[in-house]
Amino acid sequence: MQTIISSFLLIFLAEMGDKTQFLALILATKYKLKEVIIGITIGILANHGLAVLLAYFLSSFINIGILKIVAAFMFLIFGLESFIFKLDDDENTDMKSKFGAILTIAVCFFVGELGDKTQITAMSIVFTGKNPLLTLIGTTSAMICVSLFGIFVGKILKGRIPKNIMKKISGICFVYFGIDAL
Repeated sequence: MQTIISSFLLIFLAEMGDKTQFLALILATKYKLKEVIIGITIGILANHGLAVLLAYFLSSFINIGILKIVAAFMFLIFGLESFIFKLDDDENTDMKSKFGAILTIAVCFFVGELGDKTQITAMSIVFTGKNPLLTLIGTTSAMICVSLFGIFVGKILKGRIPKNIMKKISGICFVYFGIDAL
């Protein structure tokens, strides 16, 4: 139980106010609540599961710097997409992808967290000899809690700020996250 609590607290405190929370906020203004929660959960579980189960493999064979560059370019693409594609008020204004909302969100979170401090923290916890499953439970629970707060704020903003302004704000945020990651 101590591993779950310590993992949760480390990740929760590290992520409060971080890009992941803002990403959840942005996605909550574009997609349905259920899709955002499911997508975020899948992305976080996959990301932290990878970190916990393959910590040594990743650090030995894949350069984390390369993963950060890939994540940065993904954020830039998502950001620029917000300025390129117009919203059609006659259609459902939830942003759609040829892969579906849930998969788009899951990939966004998975890639966005590759090489991030939370993934590295999850790896580090396992490196100290803590139980990988308990670590995974603690870290993913924290990420989901932080994201739910962002989703809640995003849903509040969605009804109060015009869609075109929200789209521009989200585009600017994605571009910022991409540039910041480079």
